Amino acid sequence: MIGATEWTAALLLIIGYFKPKAGILAGIILVGMFFTTSSMLITTPDDTIVFHGIHYMNNLGLFLFKDIISFGVAFYLISYFGKKAILSENKANSQNAAFLLRDVVPPSASVYLVKQDAARATLVTEITW
Repeated sequence: MIGATEWTAALLLIIGYFKPKAGILAGIILVGMFFTTSSMLITTPDDTIVFHGIHYMNNLGLFLFKDIISFGVAFYLISYFGKKAILSENKANSQNAAFLLRDVVPPSASVYLVKQDAARATLVTEITW
């Protein structure tokens, strides 16, 4: 079950490069996988050894400990694909705005699409037809 979920997340990561929302879903699945496999540290017998009264992880515990790295990578991937999804949505919205303006603005007129944030306004594109 865990292996099938990891394979699903891996396929969604690959698809995420073309459809960023799939990559976001893969990152969320990987975060869930971290909590699933980390709970095995508590429930798996003999994952630690006691040496002078201190518990240390043996090879099985260290194998499960690798998921801390995948936990960090999952958050990075969620932010990476999230930015990519936002940019693609903004690009689609500005193209839709251009098509709508084409019906309203007379030919040979220039329309400027401006992106404005708190500090400055930036010219995104100039549309002339």
